[in-house]
Amino acid sequence: MEQMIYQEMPSYAKLYLEKVAHYESPISALQHNTQRLNRFFKEFPLEKRLFRYAPQKWSVQDILLHLIDSERVFVYRALRFARNDSTLLSGFDQDLYVESAQADSYEWEQIEALFKTQRLASLAFFSYLKEADWLRKGESNEYPFSVRGLAYAIAGHTEHHLDVIESHYLNQI
Repeated sequence: MEQMIYQEMPSYAKLYLEKVAHYESPISALQHNTQRLNRFFKEFPLEKRLFRYAPQKWSVQDILLHLIDSERVFVYRALRFARNDSTLLSGFDQDLYVESAQADSYEWEQIEALFKTQRLASLAFFSYLKEADWLRKGESNEYPFSVRGLAYAIAGHTEHHLDVIESHYLNQI
């Protein structure tokens, strides 16, 4: 991957980029990421979906709904930037979103359906962007991002949380 992409996102998001930098494009990263998530939904032991490895930590379902909500927010940002909307965008409080979502009240199949629907919409949006759209930039929560950086961040953020589930949740049960 070209080094320029590292200048298209804030330093905190580079952790996510490192997880998907080996893919040739953001679309490819999202497609491979989708395959991993589809396997995850099929193979994850349902009796562990509400597990928390510490009292104040999120459940697996909280994490999955957080991924869906974050992807919605990131795609919205990408849409605004791709359309040359230079309005400053605010951030969002992920802890407030998780608390308000009450993911543990969802059925596993509902969360899976929400993910699949959101990811299809995300892939459709990114698939129809023109070459110039990918490099357009904007600011959200005072952090600069390109459209391409946001697409990579979605895939990398998902990979990050799946890795956390594997290391802190599956290995603890």
